[in-house]
Amino acid sequence: MVVAVDATGMPVVAKGVVVGRQERLSALADFVVERGSVSVEDVMDALGVSPATVRRDLDALAEQQLIIRTRGGASANPSTGEVPLRYRTARRPDEKAAIARRASALVSPGEVVGFNGGTTTTAAAHELGVRMAREPGFDDQPVTIVTNAVNIANDLTIRPQARVVCTGGEPLLQLDSALIDALKERGFLVAVETNGTLPAPDGLDWVCVSPKAGAKWVQRGGHELKVVWPQAFPLSELQTLPFDHFFLQPQDSPDPEIREHHLRATIQEVMANPLWRLSLQTHKLIGIP
Repeated sequence: MVVAVDATGMPVVAKGVVVGRQERLSALADFVVERGSVSVEDVMDALGVSPATVRRDLDALAEQQLIIRTRGGASANPSTGEVPLRYRTARRPDEKAAIARRASALVSPGEVVGFNGGTTTTAAAHELGVRMAREPGFDDQPVTIVTNAVNIANDLTIRPQARVVCTGGEPLLQLDSALIDALKERGFLVAVETNGTLPAPDGLDWVCVSPKAGAKWVQRGGHELKVVWPQAFPLSELQTLPFDHFFLQPQDSPDPEIREHHLRATIQEVMANPLWRLSLQTHKLIGIP
């Protein structure tokens, strides 16, 4: 069956018409990415389904990190980028292509361009990549691409006329095996520091895990374990985990006395447990925020 959409791109279904789950998921995923957020009530009105069905569908998309569940609805996951093909609907392709061409034409050699996730920005990034490869002016003055979308970073990393910068935050929300492979093909080593709440993809050259007490901890192995101290962690148990190096780092504080107390406590712990080594945030010691 065909699902119609209204002027905002939201699926519209006549009362009593049953929409398949895959069609609902496709419409919901694309709509949330395009519009930024939806409420449970919005989806109920559009699809004519129960609140329980809406919540199950939103939960299913959130489990695949395509969206982020919010109180009463869902919002776009800023790290997702383009919705995977199995969930994507080809809405307004001519308009998106026109926007992409216009946006690409605004970029000059040597400039810095930011892309967030979405189907329209993905099209614009693609157009820019084609233009950079075609016009010689970009060879000597590469464009710096700043993005939080994995698919855009993956597409543009292969362009010698582009310097790709992935924005900060939890790196395992952004990196996948395809992007790691693309970086390695260009001769890069790939190292990350993660809070360990997500499993690390294959191919990383260095994995530093810095867990937070009380948070979910999935990635329990790697090259380096760095624990901010003091925290409610049993060090005797942590040092049995499969890491090559173990570090304690004093917890920072705006209060100089508390900061000094944390430093002394960390040094004392390292002296008592030789397996652990001291890690310092050197930039803060020399006055760089």
